[in-house]
Amino acid sequence: RETKKQKVSEQNPATRNLHQFLNFAFKGQGGSTVNKRKTSNRFLSVALGALTTMAVALPVTSSANDLSVAAEQPTVVGSLDTGTESKKASDQSNVYIVQLEGDPVATYMGEIPGLKATSNRATGATKLNTNSKASKKYKAHLQKKQAKFVTDSNSAIGRSLNVSRDFQIVLNGVAAELSEAEADALRSMPGVKSVVRERYEVPLTDAGPGWINAPDVLSGPPNNVPHSMGEGIVIAILDSGINSDHPSFADVGGDGYDHTNPLGSGNYLPGSYCDVVDPGFCNDKLIGAWDMTGPADGTSPEDTDGHGSHTAATAGGNVISGATLVTPTTTFSRDITGVLPHANIIAYDVCIDSCPGSALLAAIEQVVVDAANLPDGIHALNYSISGGGDPYNDPVEIGFLNATAAGVYVAASAGNNGPGASTNGHSGPWVSTTGASTHNRVIVNSVVDMDSDNGPLADIVGAGLTSGYGPEKIVNAADFPSGLTATPGLCGVGDIGDFISPWPPGTFNGEIVACTRGTFGRVEKGANVLAAGAGGYILMDNGSGIVGDAHVLPGVHITQADGAVLAAWLAGNANATGSINGFTLDLDDANGDIMAGFSSRGPATAVDVIKPDVTAPGVSIFAAEADGQAAAAPEYQFLSGTSMSSPHNAGAGALISAVRPDWSPYQVRSALMMTAKRDTVLKEDGATPADPFDMGAGRLNLERAQEV
Repeated sequence: RETKKQKVSEQNPATRNLHQFLNFAFKGQGGSTVNKRKTSNRFLSVALGALTTMAVALPVTSSANDLSVAAEQPTVVGSLDTGTESKKASDQSNVYIVQLEGDPVATYMGEIPGLKATSNRATGATKLNTNSKASKKYKAHLQKKQAKFVTDSNSAIGRSLNVSRDFQIVLNGVAAELSEAEADALRSMPGVKSVVRERYEVPLTDAGPGWINAPDVLSGPPNNVPHSMGEGIVIAILDSGINSDHPSFADVGGDGYDHTNPLGSGNYLPGSYCDVVDPGFCNDKLIGAWDMTGPADGTSPEDTDGHGSHTAATAGGNVISGATLVTPTTTFSRDITGVLPHANIIAYDVCIDSCPGSALLAAIEQVVVDAANLPDGIHALNYSISGGGDPYNDPVEIGFLNATAAGVYVAASAGNNGPGASTNGHSGPWVSTTGASTHNRVIVNSVVDMDSDNGPLADIVGAGLTSGYGPEKIVNAADFPSGLTATPGLCGVGDIGDFISPWPPGTFNGEIVACTRGTFGRVEKGANVLAAGAGGYILMDNGSGIVGDAHVLPGVHITQADGAVLAAWLAGNANATGSINGFTLDLDDANGDIMAGFSSRGPATAVDVIKPDVTAPGVSIFAAEADGQAAAAPEYQFLSGTSMSSPHNAGAGALISAVRPDWSPYQVRSALMMTAKRDTVLKEDGATPADPFDMGAGRLNLERAQEV
């Protein structure tokens, strides 16, 4: 989530068209929602549609200040991937979550005379039954107590309390709009446990499932392990919605598997969008969808962002043969699948530009209710969203605590603020926190056949999902002064996201232009040199790590060391020439099990636990995109981030939950950690063995875990 909205009214038409194109080009690279705009330049429009959200990353990090489109580094408000402050100023009204004394249904142990215990711990059940007589009676008790609190609070704040949401299943409390002074007044009321301002969190495949050894995932019938491809398994996805008509979520998958709806064909979760508004939105695979965001995002859970479709497809998307993405200069096609391609999915739309805490809490509560309405419950919940730095005081994390107590396995992303220590989110010991590492597929591009008046330079291997170009003259952008910036080598002007080329059209005449990484977006720099007349593009890294983007012109991203060699060679040699080779696919086990530099690290010092719990593929994951975002349907995109690794964990946890229905979520997590592969995992340098603060217990190994 690495873009921000920019004013375009004061720009000239050419700049405005480029700006609009780049807004689309960056859209979805880290999950951001960017308003769709029409552009008067048809070429840019077509190229833009083809580009979509491509970010094909190599096993390295990305930079927070450079619109790093592959590693999801949200920039909505506040800190990166550790949660954000409310959008409103502290002296104005904000939504607060008021937690009241007394356990919610998920953890109530029966202390009140006349009200029987409801928690699994007391009843001995493995899944919370919210429909039982005891649960309904205790929920009504909480609602009555909450109504009394609302009445009593009116005198405390001098007005009627406007409650927007109330919670009884995973939290006993309400959400309401308050000023800080009013919140202080409520904190002093009897029966109030806490009053916390709502936080706005942010959303943080072909090779991934196979790399964690998901059994028989690409070919053949299910093996002797029940549910091995997801049959009878239900996964909940809390995210930006879902592309409901995408092949990844069709009733019949590309392998011919016809999904079974656990509620019966044509029946959908009670009260969900498909049950009360549009049955056509769902099918026997997608058995329910909820819009928790309210009117600001419309009323449909359709994904306008791409992030939710991508995470859902990674966890449980169908087998698809020949999924194809058309980029501005080339095409890419692969067979893809989710970890559990025969699983059922429920989508919970909780995000617009960011994800309000009250919507998140309402969705967690709904997951527990939905689980009780399904014959075998919900086997896992995926949460590829920031937060969890203060789990014992965060209402959403407390909601996850009680959801796990209700029997739901929760997988969450560690965050994209690595590789520094103690940068992880989701520190709660009850959540399975997921780091990001590589799998075996890498997309390679190179600068080759370089020569000059004073001699050649050896080929340089890098990354870039583009076609080839050349031979052509190679120049350093730093050697072309600009009246708009003192640093033309950065190939951008102004604030991040201003999308202004330092040079006028015609500055270049088809040359391959080398830029230095930093400050401005990687794809943006390529578009800027293209607008100035370049025919090719080399991005010299700044130490953050190379990423194989689908640039708008033939382009290669090379390492910092190789960039220094290239820059020195260009400075000392006249008439330098060379070619961009065009991408090739490299499938090699040696590419896998390298920690992504962006993956947040532990330990979780605030609560004194080791995080993350495990790592899983989160680099260059190829999966579904939102409707209408690619050049042609069906839509696909590459994304990297712990948002992409967490769905692998959710799929793995769902399988173990189904195979061992008598196990609690904590036992499931233990099995995945104890069977994880740790001896082959390396730090982001690709050489140093990873430690538990990098990878947790190690990389998921589902083949071993299912044998426990």
